[in-house]
Amino acid sequence: MNIAFTQNIPEVFDPIHLGLAGLVCIMLLILIFKKSSSTSADTTSNSSNNSTTPVPQLEMADENGALHLLSVLQRDGRLIDFVREDVSQYSDQEIGAAARVVHKGLKTAVESHFTITPIQLEAEGATIQVAKEFDTQSIQLVGNVTGDGPFSGVLVHQGWQVTESQLPHISNQKNQKILAPAQVEI
Repeated sequence: MNIAFTQNIPEVFDPIHLGLAGLVCIMLLILIFKKSSSTSADTTSNSSNNSTTPVPQLEMADENGALHLLSVLQRDGRLIDFVREDVSQYSDQEIGAAARVVHKGLKTAVESHFTITPIQLEAEGATIQVAKEFDTQSIQLVGNVTGDGPFSGVLVHQGWQVTESQLPHISNQKNQKILAPAQVEI
């Protein structure tokens, strides 16, 4: 399928929305591939002090969930069509126009299935304090990190977290690898 790049071309190219749309899609696929961790993690014994340390366990990702999300992103935002299109032949303005259409559809798809909120509520650019004992999955220290904390730094990105998801049930009769059927106009 070719995307019509010649309709409603805006005057200003907006690469930020294109980048954000791509980032959201990547984050959603990562989210789907990460299953909730098991509460009964295996432990190993440390022979020197007889303490137990939980060992992270790798689990198989739910392929059907990831494939379903990809099909929703294709259906609502034409993500695969956009990614597979050779955009080298189009101007930045034409790509920007297509990105607006794709962005609108992807935003609809994401917002219909997920409630996403910032991890840090402060504005980007604000100076914030990070406690000595902080959640390393929620906060990533970047730059010249030295010492044990607490830390003070500039918030570069607020981070995102899913606070609610409304995923549909998937039929076991549907071939999940078919992301979008071929369409034939008669």
